[in-house]
Amino acid sequence: MKNRFKRTKVAPGIYRRGDTYEAFANVNGKTYSAGSHPTIKRAKDEQATRKAELLSALQIKPKLSDKTPFRAYAEHWVKTRMAGAKPFKPSMERTVRSHLTTLNAVIGDVKLRDFSPEKLRQIEPSIAPGKSPKYRKNLLQTMVSILEDAFKFGTLKRDVTTFFDYPEVPKAKVSAPPFDQAMRIVGAMRFPFNIAAVLAAMTGMRQGEILALEWTDVEWDALEITVSKARDQATGRSITPKTDAGIRSVTITPLVVAILRAYQIQQRERITGARVRAEAMIARYGSSTHRAAKARRILTSLEGEHWDRYLFPARIVQKWTSADGSTKTRREGRLPVLEARNLVREFHATREATGVRMRWHSFRHVFASNVLASGGPGALNQLARQLGHVDASFTLKQYSHVLEGRAQQLLQPMDALLSTPSDAFDLAQLLAPGGKK
Repeated sequence: MKNRFKRTKVAPGIYRRGDTYEAFANVNGKTYSAGSHPTIKRAKDEQATRKAELLSALQIKPKLSDKTPFRAYAEHWVKTRMAGAKPFKPSMERTVRSHLTTLNAVIGDVKLRDFSPEKLRQIEPSIAPGKSPKYRKNLLQTMVSILEDAFKFGTLKRDVTTFFDYPEVPKAKVSAPPFDQAMRIVGAMRFPFNIAAVLAAMTGMRQGEILALEWTDVEWDALEITVSKARDQATGRSITPKTDAGIRSVTITPLVVAILRAYQIQQRERITGARVRAEAMIARYGSSTHRAAKARRILTSLEGEHWDRYLFPARIVQKWTSADGSTKTRREGRLPVLEARNLVREFHATREATGVRMRWHSFRHVFASNVLASGGPGALNQLARQLGHVDASFTLKQYSHVLEGRAQQLLQPMDALLSTPSDAFDLAQLLAPGGKK
């Protein structure tokens, strides 16, 4: 009879016991457990992660050579980048680690010395074959960055990525719904989600930038909003914009100023009303009832200074019970503002109810398309600054199709110049049958 509890070695530091795979990391002559896992791929990933963590804790540099597997060098690359002067932002780190999960499934065990230009051409079709060309290109860019790093620091003797060609990504035309359709969604959204949507459609700001806004960022008299930070989707923390151009002053219209002033008054009235209702509940039900305890929690949460600081403040919940019954704890450093998932949930529900097909990011396209359609090429530089683009050429590339239908309108001034009386020529003669005699 086969012993299902017998441990069998299937790879260095990986043992199979029954239906699970046990992983171990050997560092500095000692062996550390990396847990039990349902698949060998998961065991190898956790083994590499555990080893990198131990090396970091012991401040020992891993022994890297051309015999190092891709997954081990990739983990070293991420750890080095995060400890450097310009670490990945949390959302980018999450994206890179997601890429590595996909890449390691195909090339995780390939030793660095086995990579070559021909090898890369062979494995390229097998990496996420069913995904979109854009996603596959992003994956391959991560892979190339890691291999270039290995060459740069001497682990690889030659640059195997020199002649690597990325898959062609079809240019997707940026489309935006008509302004009135976008406003149908805004009109159906609840307070204060509708105010965030108005700002997105009327300023072109990104979702994270809007959620991180403070009232001191609004320059009422100058008709501007200063954008210097954003709420990170992955961690909820305040981060700087992706580029230097992202730190900017966004121009707003007098109508947007009026909407914000009305919103500020309504927001403060609601907060005051919540305090009054909580105090009345305590007075009515006493200090020992469940309702009074709930009212006290509400009063405590309303004492925070963030209610007067941010445009979209929210109640801070330190601990809560999730749907699966587990207790969740709030991460340190999260901005005390509206959760992005709640904003998107409201947007999706309203979108389905109105039947308008668009994404939240389409508000940004609605703004850019309408500014270009009304202002023409002359508005391009201002639009690029407003959107936080590094270069106006990128803005033009994204929205050039908006200008295509305005060719006749843009050329009308040339007709006006030609029609201006001049001693140089006689327009009437040019228009006469047979031309000038």
